[in-house]
Amino acid sequence: MWDRVESLEKKLQVEVDKRIESEKVQGKLQRQVDELKRERLFTLSRYIHLKLRIEEAKREIEYLKSKLREKDPEFDKDYPNFSVESDSLSDEHLIDEIIRDTPPISEGS
Repeated sequence: MWDRVESLEKKLQVEVDKRIESEKVQGKLQRQVDELKRERLFTLSRYIHLKLRIEEAKREIEYLKSKLREKDPEFDKDYPNFSVESDSLSDEHLIDEIIRDTPPISEGS
């Protein structure tokens, strides 16, 4: 009878040790996932900030061009017209993809 009890205690201790090790590994992996989420969100916020600065610069350029047109209506007729619509569309797809792939960070994480 005592041999069975000791055997069960050993098995129980082994299972407890496995569980503790598993929880340590899960905790480590969760910290790595959280860090990756923070890095991704930081990168996204930098990207958005830069996009906003670019849009601000575009508005400033258009303002300056309009001022130049007041003095010389044809000052830019020899310059090619560039379009950034396709870039903006791909940017929107990228942001949507990042938002879709990034689950919300809960308060408990």
